Amino acid sequence: MSSTKSYYHRSKVSLQIGTVLCGRGLPRNVAEIEDAFETHRPTHCLNRRSAVFMSDHRDIGLHGVEGDYVYQLEPLGMVEQYDNSWYGIVQKAHLKKKYFGTPQERMFKTYPDWTSDLLAQCAKAYWDCLASSNPNWEYLVPEAQVVELVHL
Repeated sequence: MSSTKSYYHRSKVSLQIGTVLCGRGLPRNVAEIEDAFETHRPTHCLNRRSAVFMSDHRDIGLHGVEGDYVYQLEPLGMVEQYDNSWYGIVQKAHLKKKYFGTPQERMFKTYPDWTSDLLAQCAKAYWDCLASSNPNWEYLVPEAQVVELVHL
């Protein structure tokens, strides 16, 4: 399967060209946030814990991903596209909740409150592939093959 779009993936480890990546079955981020998104995931959508995450631009750091290596990937399977900005809203709410009652609390006062309504709204918008006011698209696929190291 050869895609016409280029996809990129950031890694903390060096990977060999030809390596096939697959989801690790672990939360990609805070387990509480992943659990909330999983609760609202339609059955036809790929579980985030079972996915390889990709970007369509080389500056994959925009997704909050760390690592020194950026690879171009060839998707192996159907690619799903979601606006990561919805996930980011929930991350902000989680930070506000985490730092409530601490000296850092004032830094997060403009962030949304962690509520079941916010979780449901953001997860639904994410899984429905709706674009936010500032979209940050991420692409999920069950497996992908490393085809090129594009940045070290």
